[in-house]
Amino acid sequence: MANLKRIALFILIAAAVIILSVNYKGNDVLKRGIVLGLGVDGSADGVRVTAEMISPGNGGEQVGTFTKTVSANGATVAEALQAIAEKSGKETSLGQCVVLVLGEEFVKKDFTSVTEYFMRSDSFKGSAVVCCCKGTAEQLLNSGATASGASMSIADGLKGQSKDVALPVSDMLAFARSQQELYKTGFLNYVEFQQSQQDSRQSSQQDGAQQGYFSCNKVAVFRENKLVGVLTQRETQGFALLSDDVAGINFAVKEQDYTVTLRAGTKSVKAKGTEQGVFLSVHLFVKPARTDSFGAGGRFSAKTDSEVTETQKQQVHTQALEMAQLFLQKQREWEFDLLGFHELYRSRYGSVPHVESMTMQSIPVEVDVTVSEK
Repeated sequence: MANLKRIALFILIAAAVIILSVNYKGNDVLKRGIVLGLGVDGSADGVRVTAEMISPGNGGEQVGTFTKTVSANGATVAEALQAIAEKSGKETSLGQCVVLVLGEEFVKKDFTSVTEYFMRSDSFKGSAVVCCCKGTAEQLLNSGATASGASMSIADGLKGQSKDVALPVSDMLAFARSQQELYKTGFLNYVEFQQSQQDSRQSSQQDGAQQGYFSCNKVAVFRENKLVGVLTQRETQGFALLSDDVAGINFAVKEQDYTVTLRAGTKSVKAKGTEQGVFLSVHLFVKPARTDSFGAGGRFSAKTDSEVTETQKQQVHTQALEMAQLFLQKQREWEFDLLGFHELYRSRYGSVPHVESMTMQSIPVEVDVTVSEK
């Protein structure tokens, strides 16, 4: 009998725990608005924050398939997020945020307070993609390019392209560090929404979300937490070419009367600071690439049954030098240092005044490119 009483008591306690967990933990989850993406723009109050959110268990909404955007102003990001929570009736949860978008006009002024807020946030993930965009972040997140929402499309596009099409990608930690280093320069990916031609013709005839895609093939340059400018696609390719941690550059070359694509899936980049200037050595290993996979959402993989001719290698060499020189020229014109030239000289000579005061115009740069088949 005593054993039966113990068993009955155990069952009652277990049932009570389950009931309490359902009543409290379940409700706690339902009170949260899961934020997939955040946008920050300027406003008369200070900042305007836009959150793309999933709202679990909210009537007819289907969790994981329906997103909405909510915007609010505030003196700070924290104040704007509180206003968003009041508008949506949900506590904003940043743990699943995949992208932070900064409006182009907003980042023309010092936005250190914004980067510091997210750096210190306990819930904002360090792995989230940070980028700036053409126009306002609010417009970009409301573009409605895909059913899954803008945030997932942007994050997937940037992370996917960084693996497949040689695109440098920055995150909050890397960017914040770059603004504190010797030359205080860094970059963020630059995103534009490209409206489809069909949608642009029909936009005046019918309402609804615009259809199109997010173009992520440029980077924006920053110095001391202010926008310096946006590189062209070709200049961004030059930056990618000279960055030792980015591979996968594609080259279109001609052979007789047809064009083929060669992919540099592997490369070696070495930089050396000397009294005569900086010497950059780039060795590209190329293969013919399958054109049927490009732009189809799959990996732009390389063939193994073709040979690369010397003429094709020379064309790759010429194109690579052109990309590199375009980027280096823009570094000199805009006075920024994304390749760490000043760090090269500091490691060689130490933190002496003449190193810290060196301008990009005063640093001669020589680039040597070699191409071989792998």
